[in-house]
Amino acid sequence: MLFRSDGWLFARSLGAYRLKPDRVQWRALVRFQHVSSEGDDGFFRSVTGYPRNHVHVSAGERRDGGFRWFVRGQWFSGWTWPEYLEPARRTKPADLTLDATIGKTLFSGRLEALVSLLNLPDRALGVHPAGVEEQMAVRLTLAFLVPQ
Repeated sequence: MLFRSDGWLFARSLGAYRLKPDRVQWRALVRFQHVSSEGDDGFFRSVTGYPRNHVHVSAGERRDGGFRWFVRGQWFSGWTWPEYLEPARRTKPADLTLDATIGKTLFSGRLEALVSLLNLPDRALGVHPAGVEEQMAVRLTLAFLVPQ
């Protein structure tokens, strides 16, 4: 055996949904995870690069005329990036993100055009300890839809 990894990951989620087709659809999710590496640094580094706690709330609606909207807010607890050894290892603080999307179907429902605003508060989100920071961004999406 070339690589052996020992440890375990415990993750639990609890969610609530309200999915009525003719009304605003709501989703809420709370996730908790805990890792025990039992002293195995390889296992620890491969499964702990995510926040321990995560709360996700979203709402969206499809309207007449092919319009739709979607809003998502997420909170992530702080965590430590395991890929870096001391003294470069640093803890990422808790973060709150907010994204919004509007869209419209075109050509009798065969194409959907979406505009998403990511990181609406335009806060610098440190997503990697090497210094990469996300700022507010606009994402344009064209999706070809297969008729059912």
